[in-house]
Amino acid sequence: MPYATTSLRCDSNGLFGTGGSRLAAFVSVTLAILLLFATSPIHNDAYWSDSATFALNGELIRDYLSSGFSKAPMAYANVWFRHYPALTISAYPPVFPVVEAAMFALFGFSNAIAQATVTAFCGVAACGAYRLARTCMAPLASAAFILMFFATPCVLLWSRRVMMELPFLSFLLLGAAALLEYQTTAKNGKLWLALCMVLAAVYTKQSAIFAAPAFAAALLLEDGATLLRRPAVWIAAGLGLVALLPLVAFTVVYALPMLEIGMGTFPGSGGGSQGLALDYLQALPAIVGWLPFIGALGYVVLVCAKGWRDVFERRLAVLMFCWFVCGFAFLSLTAHFEERYGIILTVPSAAFCVMFVVRLAPQTLSGGLAFVGALALFGFSLPAYPIPKVKGYSDAAAYLINHAHSGDVVLLDIDNTANFSFGLRESDNRQKLYVLRAEKIFVNYLFGGNTIKFDRGFSTQQIKSVINRYGVSYVVLQEPGLWINEPSMARLEAFVRNSGEFQEIASLPIDSVIKSKRVKIDIFVNKNPAQVSPAAIREMESHR
Repeated sequence: MPYATTSLRCDSNGLFGTGGSRLAAFVSVTLAILLLFATSPIHNDAYWSDSATFALNGELIRDYLSSGFSKAPMAYANVWFRHYPALTISAYPPVFPVVEAAMFALFGFSNAIAQATVTAFCGVAACGAYRLARTCMAPLASAAFILMFFATPCVLLWSRRVMMELPFLSFLLLGAAALLEYQTTAKNGKLWLALCMVLAAVYTKQSAIFAAPAFAAALLLEDGATLLRRPAVWIAAGLGLVALLPLVAFTVVYALPMLEIGMGTFPGSGGGSQGLALDYLQALPAIVGWLPFIGALGYVVLVCAKGWRDVFERRLAVLMFCWFVCGFAFLSLTAHFEERYGIILTVPSAAFCVMFVVRLAPQTLSGGLAFVGALALFGFSLPAYPIPKVKGYSDAAAYLINHAHSGDVVLLDIDNTANFSFGLRESDNRQKLYVLRAEKIFVNYLFGGNTIKFDRGFSTQQIKSVINRYGVSYVVLQEPGLWINEPSMARLEAFVRNSGEFQEIASLPIDSVIKSKRVKIDIFVNKNPAQVSPAAIREMESHR
């Protein structure tokens, strides 16, 4: 296709001027990132319990490093789990928890620091997005891309939770920028940087692997067969495959159930991926937002009708197209649907939407209009997508820290074990209490497309034997009862409340904007607890 004489890279001097463009871009993006942090749950009140779990992963690593590598890593994790039974360290790659551990070492362990770690990755993502957009667009339009990306519903939600979505996307954005710079300069260092960023993303979350074929396809579409005659490309491909081998081994050895769930082969996972492509297509406006969705479609139609303005626009658009196609294909092949997995589709959608505005508007106003529009969309969307919170689990944890004795055993039957465990770790760092999760003992359950539960059939006498075997001193029950439809769990609650062997010593409210989460936590003390044996303490590791 022929290229027009005007370029999307031209600076727009009609609104702020060149210097003003960069200042406006920096200030607006910085404020947006700070607002993301300010509106996040930072008091151990995240409704999404995995936030607490991922924060605890980082604290485990910090504790392990502080111990001077006192045990083998998994052995240390098993011991740590006896006290804080909410870990996913064996299911995901190490980059994010290692970064968290460094942050905790510098600033202390808290929900605010855990969230600040994610916010820092938002800053990295902004840098990557700006570098990516600047290969094609002016400063204000590049800032508009960042704001449009942050304004997508999926990013608004998951940038304000202690999760790995923004960290792995930040690496991919840096890698995409390096790839386009490689296409422009032909410097092999840019290719190595792109490779390193993709590997960093995959070692943050395995699903980032979709970017490898996307980047390769973008290079092939640009350079054709000549790409295959470059030694650096073959070296990068070989090094990438070798670098992935440790992650493959880790996933097979430690995270095979997660892989099986993703493939639909794990029992109870709900089968294969039939219909998921349609599910993600239907959910796309909810994932990326209606305005970016419409703008992206408009850009595709515009390019089909009028072609590219220049080679820089073509390279960015082709890369974003490959990103979208490979990401969508990856999502369609997984075994079950979650909107948050679709976060990978927000990057090309935001890019295409901004490019559409820039192409339609007069050249002297295009960057400014895109910037003002994206800023307005972010300002509107931020309060429109509040993060649900749940408060009170830390209060229950603090109560036990203040009233229980070192070495006491606590049996939990509550909804949010992760927030409770986080509260224990935040309140006391001496591993004072042993904590058991009742559902791990009395119910066999599998997480997949749906949660499949199999009651273990414990009688009341057997439940009493378990309590005595582990020397349970305190039982924490949620009211209304959790998993009360499982006979063993119903018998546990009835025994604790009605047997006369336990006394209720506290009842604490759990508050949430979500009505179903407004419950209360009752804490019971065992009037005559048995002494827990060292063998029983070691056995606690089996209830994971």
